[in-house]
Amino acid sequence: SLGGFQLGNCCALASNTTIITLDHHFRGAESIPWGEARIIKPVVIEDYVWVGMNASILPGVTIGEGAIIGMGTVVPKDVPPLAIVVGNPARIVGHRDEKEYSVLKKRGVARAVSARCTRLWIPAEMREKYHDLLREVGYDIDNGREYFEFTGRD
Repeated sequence: SLGGFQLGNCCALASNTTIITLDHHFRGAESIPWGEARIIKPVVIEDYVWVGMNASILPGVTIGEGAIIGMGTVVPKDVPPLAIVVGNPARIVGHRDEKEYSVLKKRGVARAVSARCTRLWIPAEMREKYHDLLREVGYDIDNGREYFEFTGRD
């Protein structure tokens, strides 16, 4: 992305998540932003963040470690670590329990260490539709069956 994007470890981004790093100034309904200066700001999503389906993250936002973004949420400003946010605009409705979070984090790190990336899982209809593009960016589309293989699951 043009503005830059950083994704932490062990994050979960649901389908149709939108991350925007480029914007423009709005001067009123009668103006069209052609020739205007662009606002380019990176988005940072720290470790262990969950982002729900159809969420939108706007330019310049940092989402703190362990935060949860509810489905359909529009995030226009930074989200503190362990916060749970929902709505448009995003508002904090709670926080994850720090003690429970640290237990989950330890389990996640243990699994991540025992996981090795093998092949990207891509549904057959997507492989057929995007065959050339996926091959071009380096995916083993002919053998794609699974993304992670865990060697020591609970």
